[in-house]
Amino acid sequence: MIALKIFLWILAGLGLTLAGVLVLLLLLLSVSYGIRLTNRRGGTDVSAKAGFFSYRLSGRKPPSEAKKEKRALRKKKKAARTLQKLRDKAAKPKKRKKINRKKAVKTMRRQAKKERPTVVIRALLASLADYDKPYLKLIKVKRLHVRRTVGGGSASEVAANYAREMAIAGASLPVLLSIFDIKKPRVRVEPDFAGRKYDLKYDIILTLRPISLLFAALAFLKAFRRNKEIYRTKEEADTDGKETRAA
Repeated sequence: MIALKIFLWILAGLGLTLAGVLVLLLLLLSVSYGIRLTNRRGGTDVSAKAGFFSYRLSGRKPPSEAKKEKRALRKKKKAARTLQKLRDKAAKPKKRKKINRKKAVKTMRRQAKKERPTVVIRALLASLADYDKPYLKLIKVKRLHVRRTVGGGSASEVAANYAREMAIAGASLPVLLSIFDIKKPRVRVEPDFAGRKYDLKYDIILTLRPISLLFAALAFLKAFRRNKEIYRTKEEADTDGKETRAA
């Protein structure tokens, strides 16, 4: 009786541990991961984002001399270890591989059964179009703030450049909205009649959820298998028809 209770307690502990791991995995897959690009501080800053957390990748303080020396010493040690491994590998006598004829025949048969490149390419293109929405819509543009200042040599040139930049922004923004999932874009083009200088400020955040990517990959794989079978059947039918006509 005691042994049965211990066994049941162990099973309960394993079940709770497995449930906790699954919940943690689901949370990690549901969190949005992304990148932020901005140049509002004078230089381009790149930050990695995971949910509410962010880590600055560029624009940080330069490393000190001590850190530089440590990195250089680490690189030298790594290069020396790699060189020693290569020397040891070259010094060992090479063993001749035995040719397994049965395995070679199986490999040749498997290669003969491989799909033709045209079938695979046509199935890939058809599978990309089978998804309910464009795959690039999986990339969420949480922030798109762009401020463009237009200058020129004279006031008339500034006005002409401003009209051209406005036309470009007006034509490109609808295309971006149709390709990506952009929330509340803020794109401003302003003429600078006083300073007549060009400037560009931007703050962009791109995110992607792994669980959405996983579902899209499963849908793509299912569509690819179906389309590959369709195109393979068509190609076999065309080949049989050609052989019949030739006979």
